[in-house]
Amino acid sequence: MKNKVLNIASALLFIVGIFLIFHAFQDFINPTSLHEGFLDVTNSQISAFSQNVTDLLTLLYQVNGVRLFAMGLFFCVMSLVPYRKGEKWAWYSMLGIGGFGLIGTLVLVYAYIAIQDPTFLYGSIVLIVLWAIGMVLPVKEIFGKK
Repeated sequence: MKNKVLNIASALLFIVGIFLIFHAFQDFINPTSLHEGFLDVTNSQISAFSQNVTDLLTLLYQVNGVRLFAMGLFFCVMSLVPYRKGEKWAWYSMLGIGGFGLIGTLVLVYAYIAIQDPTFLYGSIVLIVLWAIGMVLPVKEIFGKK
C-alpha cells in the first residue's frame, strides 16, 4: 500500500511538472502573444507607445518562462526519485517550492487577470489541486512511524 500511494502522489506531481515545462515554453518562445491577450492591445500599439515597454514586457515573460521551466524541472526530478521513495526532505521541498511557486503565482500574477478573464485561472486551479492531492496523499506513509 505504501508504494502505491507514493507512486500515485509522485505521478500527480510529475504531471504538474510537465504542465509547468510546457507553459514555460509558451512564455519563453512566444511572449508577445501573451501580453497582447492580457492587455487587450496589439503589440504594434504598445510599440507605438514605447519600444522600451514592449521590450520590458517581452523580457518579463521570458524570465517567467525560465522560472516556470526551472520549477517544472524541479517537480519532475523530485517526484521521480526521492519523493517516490518517501523521503521527508523531498516532501518539505515540494511543499515549499510548490507553495511559493504555484500559490504565489496564482495570488500575485493571475489575480488581476481573473478580473478580465476568469476562465484563464482554471488551469492554475487544477494545478494547485493536483499539487495539494499529491502532497496530502502520502503524508501518513512519509511521516508515519517506521
